[in-house]
Formats: sequence, C-alpha cells, structure tokens
Amino acid sequence: MVADTRPNILASCYVVDTGLKGGLPRGGAAHTITEECERLFCESMKIVFLGERGSTDSGALVTGAHLSSNNHANIITGSPRGEANAGLLKGSRDVHEWLEVWDYVGGARFRGFVGGGDDAKSLFIFFDEGVIGRDLKHGLISLLELAGSTYFQCSQLVVCIDRTTDAVEMKSLMRDLGWVGFELITLGSWAGGADIVSKRWLFLGMDV
Repeated sequence: MVADTRPNILASCYVVDTGLKGGLPRGGAAHTITEECERLFCESMKIVFLGERGSTDSGALVTGAHLSSNNHANIITGSPRGEANAGLLKGSRDVHEWLEVWDYVGGARFRGFVGGGDDAKSLFIFFDEGVIGRDLKHGLISLLELAGSTYFQCSQLVVCIDRTTDAVEMKSLMRDLGWVGFELITLGSWAGGADIVSKRWLFLGMDV
C-alpha cells in the first residue's frame, strides 16, 4: 500500500475490485471486506445483485483512497500480493466493488458496494448498528465525494438503514437525510422495474 503523507485526512476507503475492472489476485483484507459486506446482504439484495451463485476464478484487488480536507479523492493502489481465492466473489456479476470506509471525524465505519450497470452505477452504504447514533455529517460528505469520484463514477448514493433501529433514532436520521436530499426508494431500478423492498433494510437514494 502506498502511503499518503498529506495532512488532515478525513476518511480512508479500502476497495475490493470484483474483477469487472480487471482486478488482480489478492487475499487477506480482500477476503475479510468481501465477507463482511456480503453478510449484510438481505435476501432481496442477494437476488438482485448476486443472482445465482457459482464459482469464479476472479481474484480481488484492494486499493486505498484517502479524502483530505479539500474534498479531493485520491485512489492509491498497492502492488498485488497473496494468491487468488477462487470462488471468493461468487456470482457478483452486478457488483463492481466491495468497500469499507473509515470516517476519522465521526468515528464510523461504513461498509458497502458499487452495483448496477456500467452506465448507471450506484454506491450502496449500510447504516447498521455501528453507524446509527454517530455524527454522520463528515462521513456523508466523504461518501458523496467518493460516489462522484472519477474512480467510482456513480450516479447515485444509496444508504441502507437497519429497520431494527430505535424509532426515535430512525425518525431523526430520516429527517436529517431528507434535508440533505435523500428520498425513499426501492430496488426497482436494479431489478428490472419491480418495486422490491427489504425486510432488513430501508433504502434512501440521492443523485450525485
């Protein structure tokens, strides 16, 4: 991993390329990030984004991205190491990258993925129990910057809120996200128009 010596780093993002960008074999961190992100998938998301599972020989490439106080996203790629883990990214035909974002200001760790077609990719971020209740202002700024970066080139940021969140916390969070510009959505845009929802997550989307 190439070190970034710039001051005022607000967040770091570690990305696992599923192979759709020609990713190189990678182990260790790639396996952990992929497993943790897939663990957060509900049944609806597994059907829409993972489809039928099968084996693959694609490996994974972990890269790093640091966001500084000038809102400039710099993708830093490390040299490949480790061995390809065959089957690691089973069936992830509509998932371009898995990612883990650390917000150093609010103290939150976000996990998510980039999904959808090449012409309309979206960045999905899970707001689970490790995110809810924290100061998310700077984290959201970082996520929006990443989504619109030249590396990801996403047209939308989608946050997935845990439906088991305390009612008071949920109301406050949805109000704040609404003020920013997020709106309730379904998975219809990625499921051929079918308004698919989730029993585990509430989806809110915003164009970037």
